[in-house]
Amino acid sequence: MGYAPFNRWIGFALLNILGGFYLFQYGVFSLIISSDLTYISFGVIVIYLITTASIGYKTYKHCKWQVLVPTKLEWFVRSELAALGLIGTIIGLMFVLGPTFANINPQASETITEALSTISLGVGTALWTTITALMGAILLGVQLMNLEHSQNNV
Repeated sequence: MGYAPFNRWIGFALLNILGGFYLFQYGVFSLIISSDLTYISFGVIVIYLITTASIGYKTYKHCKWQVLVPTKLEWFVRSELAALGLIGTIIGLMFVLGPTFANINPQASETITEALSTISLGVGTALWTTITALMGAILLGVQLMNLEHSQNNV
């Protein structure tokens, strides 16, 4: 077995860096920050990066010393990322469906324009938190499966 699981993790981490570079180049990160009024998406990204580093360290430790490393915390974080995305979705929808429609005066076009702006911000929050959290959970799952597969073959 050797360092094959750690080498796979390094390859995965390099793909993450490359993907992050392209997302930054195309302005996706600034779009996420400007569209998410709760900043949950930013928190999800930070949690994802910290958990990825933890999985990398544990994969290295497992490969170097051939020891079983616990992954319960990382699995917990993975499952809670999806829940965090759902919270962001609900907050975004509450922002849209809350006082937005109550403040619309059909005779005043500026209230309709303001309502549409609020709706777009709420929907942006809902969508960005959902996609960020789900992608983070999926990518953490791939890393955890790599580590656990190698631990099952010890």
